[in-house]
Amino acid sequence: MNIFPTNVLPTIMQDAIKGVAAATGAPPEAIIGTLLAEASWAVQSHYDVQLVFNDWKLSAPSSLFTLTISESGGRKSVILANLSEGRNRYEEEASRDYYKRLIRYKGDMEIFNAQRQEIIRKNKASMVKNDDLYNHDLTEPKRPPNPKSNQSNFTTAGLMTEMAFCRPSIGVMTAEAGIILKGYSAGAGNGGEFEFATTMSLLWDKGEADKNTKESGKISYSGRRLTVGFMCQSVAARAFLASDIMQQQGMQARFLINQVGVVESPECLLDGDPMAEANASKVKAFNDRLYELHRESPKCDIDDEFILAPKLLQWENQDSSNPLGIWYNHVGRQVERGDHHGSNTFFARVTEHACRIAGVLAAFEGYTKITNKHAEAAVAIIEYFIAERRSLDVGEETSTLNNLKEATEYVRGWFQKQKTKGVTTMTKKFFLDNARGGGFKHMNATVKANILEGLVFEEVIKMEIAAAGMTKVTNIQYLL
Repeated sequence: MNIFPTNVLPTIMQDAIKGVAAATGAPPEAIIGTLLAEASWAVQSHYDVQLVFNDWKLSAPSSLFTLTISESGGRKSVILANLSEGRNRYEEEASRDYYKRLIRYKGDMEIFNAQRQEIIRKNKASMVKNDDLYNHDLTEPKRPPNPKSNQSNFTTAGLMTEMAFCRPSIGVMTAEAGIILKGYSAGAGNGGEFEFATTMSLLWDKGEADKNTKESGKISYSGRRLTVGFMCQSVAARAFLASDIMQQQGMQARFLINQVGVVESPECLLDGDPMAEANASKVKAFNDRLYELHRESPKCDIDDEFILAPKLLQWENQDSSNPLGIWYNHVGRQVERGDHHGSNTFFARVTEHACRIAGVLAAFEGYTKITNKHAEAAVAIIEYFIAERRSLDVGEETSTLNNLKEATEYVRGWFQKQKTKGVTTMTKKFFLDNARGGGFKHMNATVKANILEGLVFEEVIKMEIAAAGMTKVTNIQYLL
């Protein structure tokens, strides 16, 4: 595991990492992906970022995609909980106003529809063709965007629904990304990989995506921004990194990926302990800044608050002395063009990643231009992620894993049968009494025992439950 250069971050981010690390026992490497993603989500609706190459003429969204690989016990959920309080606070507050606006919208739509029916009735009665209906339709009330946007267990279709009904700054933050990467959204074998990869890649590149419908044909959503903060175990990362479709669509190239070793248990601090209060204060400052940025009204299209129009965050120093520009000319170009990385196109995008990181750091601190210190910080951070990508080790397929695949396919099929029968509650007794037989009895004995004893991979089991559409699962811990 490479050491993350925490000291290059803005003070407010350094303090947040120290506070979370002290409270959870997690190293900075386990925290940085989620921290950068939360900061990116807060910034992306306000700023796009100027890129240092092509004579400073290009720009990109400030959105980041991060993936932290950490095994069970890596404090993934508690890290996310610590670093998302500010965003959650904003969403709860904004939801109160949203529901008032939604009630008014529904009332306006009832009137609009009644008037529309009356126009249709009059047109039919007179048999006269006119523009009354067309003009009336132009006045259709606009639905207010829902401020809550975080589909942690999303499908590609669900993401498109979010773009239609939620605020245009979208985020997917989850400590259980295996459900997404191996499961119902992007897992191989269910037809979702290609659609997932192309949709996510378009949102990362341009902040837009397309949806094909039978009724309306192709619907395009522009002016959106998407941040992704994934955490998962190596078994899910292995499937994602090994996917030919994800690789061909450049999906893996858009992620900043790092891998964390074993996380030690933290020293417990009692409530009221000065050290505990100091740690909480450090994290609160970061969350307060998240809250401020989410609460600040983003610049949108004058006629449509679903379409963002972010400002361009430019570089303070646009000449040959820019630290990131120097790095790009002396290091970045060689990394991007190097053929020793094979088909891993992450290395072809490292400079754009660095520009986005620099923009997020600057905007989060409240700067209106990206300074040299942010450029230097971005260089150190992208070099860390380059080293991480080169040293990734998520293992390879083995006979045990192949047996596990066979087992999970059986479990998936069995869950689907229960869904068809109307079963919505899963207990340990029900599972043990009913899941044996069929292909199950032909499995590797060790893998079969692992399933029955609850030693199978956490993300795999959760994936199977999600794929089966279970509405309620009790005593799930026996499967974990």
